[in-house]
Amino acid sequence: MRLQPFGASLSITSADRDALATVKAAASAALARYPVDGQLDLRVALHVSNGAPDASPGWPKVQTTRTPTGIEVACGGTTLVSNHRAGTAELRLSPCIADTSDAVRMFVEAAFWSPAIDGRHLMAVHSGLVVINGRGLLLRGQSGAGKSTLSYACVRRGAKLVSDDWVYAPAHVVPDTLWGYPWRMWMTTDAAARFTELGAIDPVAHPGADRIKVPVIPPVHQRRSRATVDAIVMIDPDRRLGVEPLEPLAARRRFDVSALDSELDSLPDEFVGRLLDRPCFTLRRGTDPNEAAGALAQLAGRLPARLNTSR
Repeated sequence: MRLQPFGASLSITSADRDALATVKAAASAALARYPVDGQLDLRVALHVSNGAPDASPGWPKVQTTRTPTGIEVACGGTTLVSNHRAGTAELRLSPCIADTSDAVRMFVEAAFWSPAIDGRHLMAVHSGLVVINGRGLLLRGQSGAGKSTLSYACVRRGAKLVSDDWVYAPAHVVPDTLWGYPWRMWMTTDAAARFTELGAIDPVAHPGADRIKVPVIPPVHQRRSRATVDAIVMIDPDRRLGVEPLEPLAARRRFDVSALDSELDSLPDEFVGRLLDRPCFTLRRGTDPNEAAGALAQLAGRLPARLNTSR
């Protein structure tokens, strides 16, 4: 099997038919949705073999270790060893985890995203992205700032979702258009409890710190795999609702303060500067995500169109 996310090459091989079929299904669900015309100069060869037949899959406890040549990811008897320099990855898939689609997908994604991002072929930005009234708003904030909660509040008001967590751009292009993952959102149980319609969704195991999250599937007509970014919105946990413009230096400081360690290692200053070269604002999120989403709708209504990129 060979996929071409963003124009890169990811080949998957295995001598085990069942293991190959499992990984192919995960790869198709996770990576085949991305464009094939990104012209990334990246080739990854993923080989799949049988891992240890543990009595328990270990999911969702995942351990990731950086090595001099790449990363190692372990969960129960399943391990992924990725050599970024050689462009190879070895996935030893335990039979116990093969039936857990989220776990298999995580390993397949790690085999691609890790060398793509560490090698600076793709830029990964820890932010949400919604399109409101034709305007793309990048929602930036520290972990726990409420990106997913605010993104969902926007969706229930009719906004289009690009991503509630991470967005991507090929490193060699101006970051005016960003790609995301609009097919599913992950919300904490506390965040989901703020919306009555999500009460019927059962939480599932997740490798995040709380080990459990609520999967939310946006309506088909409200999903967008990419969008032009017309404005950057920095989320402030202040309980007094409001939107205020940000000067460039203040916007850069807020962007840097909210950066994860992985972003500090992988996002060049030039990329961040070009991303922030558009109107920037602070959203004091208040106490009600629905009211905050309304404030974003008002902001979007005041923004002029920046580009003609497909939304």
